[in-house]
Amino acid sequence: MMANLIWNILCTRCMRVIVNQKRHFVSEAKNIRALHEEKWLPVIGLEVHAQINSKTKLFSSALNKFMAPPNSLVSEFDASMPGTLPVLNKECVRAAVLTSLALNCKINPRSTFDRKHYFYADMPHGYQITQHWNPIAVDGKVTFPTQQGQQSLHIERVQLEQDSGKSLHDNEDNVSLIDLNRAGVGLMEIVTSPGLSNAEDACAFVNELHLMLVTLGTCEGKMSEGQLRVDVNISLHKPGEPFGTRAEVKNINGMRILHQVIEHEIMRQTDLLDHGLVVEQETRGYDDVNRTTYSMRDKEMKTDYRFMPEPNLPPLQLYDDLTIHNAGVDGINIDDIRREIPLLPAQLRKILGDKYKLNQKEIEFLLDREMVDYFIQVSELLPNTPPTQVYHWLKIKVVALLADNGLMMSQWPISAKDFAELMSLKENNEINDSTAYEALTVAVKEKTTTPVHVIENMGWKMISDITMISSLCCDVIVAMETENPAVFEKYNVNNVKSNKKIVAKVVGRVFKASQGKMHTAIIKKTVQGLLNEKYKTNA
Repeated sequence: MMANLIWNILCTRCMRVIVNQKRHFVSEAKNIRALHEEKWLPVIGLEVHAQINSKTKLFSSALNKFMAPPNSLVSEFDASMPGTLPVLNKECVRAAVLTSLALNCKINPRSTFDRKHYFYADMPHGYQITQHWNPIAVDGKVTFPTQQGQQSLHIERVQLEQDSGKSLHDNEDNVSLIDLNRAGVGLMEIVTSPGLSNAEDACAFVNELHLMLVTLGTCEGKMSEGQLRVDVNISLHKPGEPFGTRAEVKNINGMRILHQVIEHEIMRQTDLLDHGLVVEQETRGYDDVNRTTYSMRDKEMKTDYRFMPEPNLPPLQLYDDLTIHNAGVDGINIDDIRREIPLLPAQLRKILGDKYKLNQKEIEFLLDREMVDYFIQVSELLPNTPPTQVYHWLKIKVVALLADNGLMMSQWPISAKDFAELMSLKENNEINDSTAYEALTVAVKEKTTTPVHVIENMGWKMISDITMISSLCCDVIVAMETENPAVFEKYNVNNVKSNKKIVAKVVGRVFKASQGKMHTAIIKKTVQGLLNEKYKTNA
């Protein structure tokens, strides 16, 4: 016993030492980081490549589709067959204009296409068609929420360009396999100014941009599928001095990874500069396993790309309300597209907070899961229902069923009207909570019916007729007395507390006998009334 006591004391003391050491190291790390931040100021700029949500590719009629069999969506132009020419996809142009307007950019009425020469095995042409000299839009601004409040970031340019194919490296057989399905898919490259200083704000900006693109419908934003990729440029400099040499980390496809990349790269460059070494201007990759960046190649200078005008594409001419009469049949009116801009995340936050009284956490939950429009539609159909109740139904029931069925919110098969009708049944006590969820589950799986139809067809509506409820309660009480004549001997009209277990047993039996079609609160009230009347002498 004494040995155990001594052992426990020693273990406790050891744990205290470990905890204190851990606190010391964490404190030291924070202090070191604070000293670095005083000495070196990070400067961060982003290049976001957003895959355009279009049916076909940017310059060919090949379909734009994820997870198709390798090399099954490749046109002659995508494969760089001799004699093939690019044909600009009007749908991609409209998407770029809509996105640029939402980013508060100035649209260039006349933009041009250029060739950016570099050789990759997954780019058959040996060059990428982009908009280097005259992009479709410039000089925008995005305001986004951060932990410190609202922040704005300048958008330098938005340009249309081709995506490359994919190289799949088989290290075991020492071969590389090429899939050209993605080659030629339309991209919007959104380039920011170097106006960020930490990983948190960079992630907050990308998150806001992601929400905007999804809201606009110009990009589905599935980072895991490569639909939104980020290149991050990071440099350090001392206060009051010019910006330092930047390093670029390419093809980041996740928020968590973006945060890790920036944190690591700031510490890596800080360590180099603190030891009097030089930061090389280079392109780096990221090793997610070891959480470190690694050198890929020296950063090419712009002259290395040998930019030249694309000879097979004329300048892209856009119009407005004043000049559209000069356009042909396929003319694109910037003002028409401006009128199509939906409510953006910043506006939606205000509406959800002011009109529907949701808090910030609830608002971001709906925005992140693309549920805002659905929430508003259901809430408008249920004016007497608190919006927070609609929110909780979405958070608990809909999110669970989306996950169970592998669906995105855009694939949710239940209309707002049908969902509101289901909620009305629950509010009117015509069904209970478990019935509502079961009906939703069936309707989501079948996709051809509604929750209310499921309830009606299955006969799941609650019994609300008091005579029927009272009759069933009487039958159960009589049955219990027959089984055990002494079951209610201890029932005391004046002692509600002591009656709880007895009443609960009866309620459980009645609920089971009704197949769950009676509300337990109504059953309990009825049972108490019947027992009080029958055993009123038990006082």
